[in-house]
Amino acid sequence: MFRHACRAALSVALAATALAVPPTASAQTAISDAPDVFISEYVEGSSFNKAVELFNATGAPVDLAAANYTLEIYNNGASAPTVESSLSGVIADRDVIVIANSGATFPFDDTAGAVNFNGDDALVLRRDGAVIDSFGQ
Repeated sequence: MFRHACRAALSVALAATALAVPPTASAQTAISDAPDVFISEYVEGSSFNKAVELFNATGAPVDLAAANYTLEIYNNGASAPTVESSLSGVIADRDVIVIANSGATFPFDDTAGAVNFNGDDALVLRRDGAVIDSFGQ
């Protein structure tokens, strides 16, 4: 159910993005031109019901472990990561992976220690040490 809701929300976001595409380009082209995996959704529910959804629109499957993807959390505005989690799993092109806190009560694909945040924490997605995407400050 969670993944279905995530995909529905992502579809709306992608449809809005497609409206900004020049008339000569198709929405399909715009979606497949993403340079990397990115954070497409952040869920902060009660207790341990926290998750991050990563979306892949690179045009090819992405093996998170082979490409050395990590997720970092910076608690309470810290300048250094409080927790760094190595990610695993393969995200097919135009698909998502939901990474949740291990105590979450909804369906997810994988867990990571860095998915233990609240409203004043920042998340950083890295590939081979380079910042790919972030959420928060």
